[in-house]
Amino acid sequence: MVDPYMEVIIQKFSGLIQNGISIVKENAVTALAALAEAAKENFSKYFKDCIEFLTGYLMQFNEKAYK
Repeated sequence: MVDPYMEVIIQKFSGLIQNGISIVKENAVTALAALAEAAKENFSKYFKDCIEFLTGYLMQFNEKAYK
């Protein structure tokens, strides 16, 4: 059901993760996880890009204040 909209939704979530305030970022990551769970195997074509984006982005927050 969500498959035709996944690319657009993932782009929106990525933008929120990059530019939102802390609570928005947290909720966008949670929503992205929920999307992946709902999409099941249809998410596999987006998995690699999402993981690369998330790990690259989260690696920026490795200071003691973020632990």
